Amino acid sequence: MKVIKYIGILFLAFVIITSCNTSDEQSLQEYYVSSESNSNYLMLDIPISILTLGADATEESKQAYESIKKVNLLAFKLTETNKQSYVEEKTKVSKILKNKAYRELMRVNNNGAKIVAKYLGTENSMSEVIVYASDKTKGFALARILGDDMRPENMIKLMNSFKDLDKDNDVFKKMKGFFGEIH
Repeated sequence: MKVIKYIGILFLAFVIITSCNTSDEQSLQEYYVSSESNSNYLMLDIPISILTLGADATEESKQAYESIKKVNLLAFKLTETNKQSYVEEKTKVSKILKNKAYRELMRVNNNGAKIVAKYLGTENSMSEVIVYASDKTKGFALARILGDDMRPENMIKLMNSFKDLDKDNDVFKKMKGFFGEIH
């Protein structure tokens, strides 16, 4: 009887210890939540139905689009008065994205902007794609693209074919108003 009691106590202690998150690493979701009240950010939760593809979108872009459920966007606009905060926030995001759970999908340098796409899931089926874009003069944006069975090759084609998205909708107008011209 004592052995069963001893095993039960050890099991309970194991459950308690493993259920407590002793890591001081912040998750991406926690970062989004903690940034909600920060006035330097523009935060948008975008259902995929708001974003539309242009008439000349490729079949791969259409397939990628159809696998997406929603996009969470967090954008930090750099100004003269928030440079220190910008550096601190950018450092936090970089630390989060260094987590080994995020696998790199692609990396692009475009007109002074650096863009990194990472994902969660497998090489054949991604559950989340994270796009982090930063520009030394404008700020940074972090997008969480959530969906089902997103295919890496289609997502890369969609990201490379940014022109396939209709930029005359309200989301792009808000981004343009926040950052300036979007290319």
